[in-house]
Parts: sequence; structure tokens; C-alpha cells
Amino acid sequence: MQVQTKPTFHDFTNSPVDFNIIDDGDVVIVTPDKLVPFKHSNARKRKRNSQKENEILASMKREGIRDPLKIWIETSVPSLQILGGFGRWEKAQKLGIPCPCKIHICSEADATRLHLVDNTQREDLSFIDEADAAKSLYTIKGGDFEATRIELAWTPTKLRERLEIAKCTRVVKDFVEAGRLELGHAILLAPYKQATQDKQAQDIVNSNISVKQLKEILGKVQIPLSTAKFNTSDCEACEFNTKDQLNLFDNLGEEQKCRKAACFREKTKSFLESVRVEAESRYGKVIFLSQTDRKQTTLLKPEAVGIEQFESGCSSCESNMTIMSDVEGHEGKISINQCIDKECYTKLTKAVTGAKKDSAATTEKSPVGQGSATPAKASDSKSILKGFKPTEKLNDHNKVTLRSAAADLFNKDQDMYIKMQTASLVQTSGIKINGNSVHGFDDAVKHCLSLDREALAKLSSQAYAHLIAKTSQANSRSMIPIMINALKQAGGEGEQAARKAWVMNEETLKMYPSRELLNICEKSGIKEKVEASNKKWSDIRKLKVKDLITLMVETQPASPLFAPDDYLSHVAPIKTGDK
Repeated sequence: MQVQTKPTFHDFTNSPVDFNIIDDGDVVIVTPDKLVPFKHSNARKRKRNSQKENEILASMKREGIRDPLKIWIETSVPSLQILGGFGRWEKAQKLGIPCPCKIHICSEADATRLHLVDNTQREDLSFIDEADAAKSLYTIKGGDFEATRIELAWTPTKLRERLEIAKCTRVVKDFVEAGRLELGHAILLAPYKQATQDKQAQDIVNSNISVKQLKEILGKVQIPLSTAKFNTSDCEACEFNTKDQLNLFDNLGEEQKCRKAACFREKTKSFLESVRVEAESRYGKVIFLSQTDRKQTTLLKPEAVGIEQFESGCSSCESNMTIMSDVEGHEGKISINQCIDKECYTKLTKAVTGAKKDSAATTEKSPVGQGSATPAKASDSKSILKGFKPTEKLNDHNKVTLRSAAADLFNKDQDMYIKMQTASLVQTSGIKINGNSVHGFDDAVKHCLSLDREALAKLSSQAYAHLIAKTSQANSRSMIPIMINALKQAGGEGEQAARKAWVMNEETLKMYPSRELLNICEKSGIKEKVEASNKKWSDIRKLKVKDLITLMVETQPASPLFAPDDYLSHVAPIKTGDK
């Protein structure tokens, strides 16, 4: 077996770009005219410091570009799109010098994520640019605050602050960018509806109101209690209720109002959080509208993706989000079936459209007198994507469990023991196989799996046992996907080992949305067990997620070898024709 490798460096300064030979992680050298801006525009809006820019320009003229640009290749329409290094590209155009580029071949969502993260790490990025980027990435991450924070390498306080600023209107943001409003003004105005923000911002600028003065002004605002979304029974006897003053002053009118805006908003915030928690028990992950970048979401329409696909796949997909309004006057309004994986949604809709066209063409060609052909269903399309889509956290959890299963299976396998040792030596020493260099431990393992025992017999059992069970990385390569691949190649024995390793416990189940938990109950035989104990399945479906998980852990699957489909998909046998 010959290990096929691709070069990691390509120079296209004097030739057209050959996309067929470029791989993810390669470095290419191109002239500036061969690069194009990222399709979703540059996250950086703020003008750059002219003096600093001139210094960088002079340095680039002397030394060229030292830090490669980050480039995305969109597979559907091959082009070199700039994810990071827009400023360097502009200067390269002025100087007429080539650009070194690090290539990323990935999904559109991952490209957007890389672009946002790269730009938020720049020193001269404005608060507003950071806020807009945080909002987009928070949406892409499905409202996972901690995952967003880690990706951006920010403190929790910084992310919370930027998400709050993201609520501001364009007028407020523009005033901040122009230096006419302070960041403190924006944070204070953020909770208010658009018309109020715009009016107050203009008043602040016209009257030169400080942050301290604005805080005092907003603290004296009287809010009609009739607009409250929370229970106002505690407000009846509150000293900040204008109830007792209605007959004392003519200008108060007849409506009860709250004179402590901070308390009113805190109670509204608590109310929204309770509604969100309740909504999550029904719909899965719920994120607030003010923290959602609507450019990253698409309404899931059953007719667009196909009824079967919607019910069996999209309805339980982790990318299917629920958005709840926290905008003043519309608090608590729910919008379900909001897809944050636009690339997947596009593929699904294209598959449905293609199936309909095929059906129409078949009907037109049907011979006269033989009746019309049966219309094609959306699910007939080969490109349609179906099934539950797990989160990154769940996928990682599944893979760690599978790696453990692989370690248990291969721990005493003498052939694999020798092959793994040999692969480690090959990769570490840097020797060539059939004239080709091995650029990763995974490639070395794939090659050694095809060799006979005689060629692999000289290596140590202690190093092997440590390598497959404890080593996190070998020469910068994760052992997890390598061992899962070996588990997959073991066929039925590997699948059985994977099934034995999966445990239905709270740690695992809490990473699934409620709808998928119910699917697992049906597939694992828990439903039959529950019904056999004279409990109604209709009552079980109404349980909150926490209670449903408790029931599942206590009941356990009918078979000890049960494991969910998303887990087993990692060790599914490779079909003929699959790459």
C-alpha cells in the first residue's frame, strides 16, 4: 500500500491557481489579484490608524508579508476568499507584492467562525465591531455562551458586555464609533426599544449628557405597570408605585406606574429567564432575539426541505433553534424552527427541488395510456440529509467513548500492537515509504495496517499499550479519530465493542435535546418497558427534560448493546464508493 501525500506549498504567482492540488492546511503564494474578500464582508468596520498603517506599509515594502493571510476555498464555487488579513491584502495591492496564504477548506459556518475569531483578536478592532462579531459567533454556536467565550478567548464579563452592546440600534452604534457617545451610554440604552434608543441617543448628543446624568435620568423614568410581563402583585404596596399619588397631582393621570426602572427591568429579566427555561423544556435550546444574528438563521419550512426530512431529521437537529423575543413590548414571543446551519438547509432545499424536477420530467415522458408516473418524494433524492445532528460537545463525548472502546478492543491484539509501534517509529523518524514522506501519524497507521507481521515484529508492548490508551496526541495528531478509524475497520467486532462502551447516564443524556431523548426511548425499548409498567407514554412525553433523563437512567435500554445512531455513525462500515 502506497501512502499518497500532497505537497503543502504551492507557488501560483506566475500561473493560474490549480484548486485540484490544494488541500486543507496548505500554504500558497499568489498575486493579490487572485484573492477576493470573504462573501459575508469584513467584520472590521472601523477605519485604521493612518500613521500605524504607513509604518506597516513601509515594513512590508522592505520585508514582504511575514504573517500568512487566512484563506477559505468554497468548494461549490472555488475561489480564494479572505478570512483574515484584509489589511495586508490591500497593502499588497498597493505595493504589487505576492501574498502568502494559509488555506482552509471547510463549511461556510466554520469559515464564518474563523473570520470572526481572527478579526476579534486584532488590537484595533472597535467595541462595536467586537459586539457585532460576538453576536454572530454566539448565534453560530447555538447560543452556547461558554463555547463562544472560549473561541474568542474573552472573559465572561467581556462577552456579556459585548452581547449587551449588540442590542443597540445602528444609530447608537454609529454615534459610539464617531466618538459622540461613550460605551457607557450604549450599555444603558441597550435594553430599550429601537425608537427610544434613537431618540435618547440624539438627545444625549444634542445636550451633551454624561453617562452619570443618563443613569440618573433613566432611573427616574416612570413605566406603566400595565406593560409589565411579570406578576405585579408585589408592586401594589411598593413605595415606588405611583398608586398613592394619583389623586395628589393632576399630571400623573390615572394609570399606576413604577418609579424605579432598574427594579422593573430586573423583574422583567427574571421573567424572561423563567419563560426561556420553560421553553427549553419543550423546544430544546432557546436564545434571546437581541443576542441573535438573524443573518445566520433561516426559517425551517417543511415544504422546503420535505415533510419526511423535517419530521425525521430537522425537527430533532441541534441546529434547529428556538428564538425568544426580549425586545421591549414583545417579551416572551417564541419563534420556533430557526435553522443556524444555512449550508445544510441549502442542500436540503436543492435536493427537494431536484426531486420535484425529476418527478415532473418522468411524468412528461410517461407513455400515453399508461397513466402518469408516481411523483418523486423529497426523500428519493440521493443528496438529502436526514437524521439527528449532534452538537460539537456531544460529538466529542461520543468520540472519547469510542476511543476507549477501541483501546479495550485492541489492547491485547498482537498484530495491531506491532503495527502501531511501527507506525509511531515511521512517523517520528520521518523515513519515507515507497519514496513518499508520511506527513501524519494517521497516514502511517493506515499504511502499517496493510503490512504483514514479519515486517512489524520488533517493537515494544509497553509503548503500544500507553499509545492507544493514554497518549492524547502523537506528533500533533489526535489519537481519538485514529482509534475510531481502527474500530470502524474491525467491522462487527468493533461495533460490538462500541456498543458495550456506551452508557445511558445523566452525563451523556443531558447533551441531547428533549425531542431526541424521546426518539432514543422508542428505539432502545424504554417506551415498551414504561408502558408495560402501566404508565402512559403520552404522560412521559410531557415530562421536563430533567425528569425524562431520570426516568431513562432508572429504566435503562431493553438490550445492553443498545447505542444511539449518532454515536454509532462514527463506526459505521464504509460503503463501496465512499471516500
